[in-house]
Amino acid sequence: MENLFSKTTSVIRRMIEKRISTNPMSVGDISPLHIKYLPDNTIWNCPESMIFSIINSYLHKIRLGVCEKDAVMEIEEEEFANYNIHLPATLESYVQYRLNEEYPIFAYLYTDSLINDFYYMISS
Repeated sequence: MENLFSKTTSVIRRMIEKRISTNPMSVGDISPLHIKYLPDNTIWNCPESMIFSIINSYLHKIRLGVCEKDAVMEIEEEEFANYNIHLPATLESYVQYRLNEEYPIFAYLYTDSLINDFYYMISS
């Protein structure tokens, strides 16, 4: 039986594959041929690991009955130790905001459509 870490790493690898198949590769990006051979710690240092964490936390909060805007605020406070009253109110906008903060060189690769694909990949 696969443990939670392995399952999560597998989802993140699929997210990376999806992004690379959807968008042109940028300088310094991972080759599609090498994704399955990358060590776990490399996978966990990709933007998709942050996106996974945000979406996973968001799904948990929504299941608990927290509204979308409050879920975003709580994630910002809990995961990034930051309180910002002017945060984007939607999950897609918030992920874009975080990408611009944490991975600005790669942020342009992540469209709302791709983030939605990630959402469905994680929620299923």
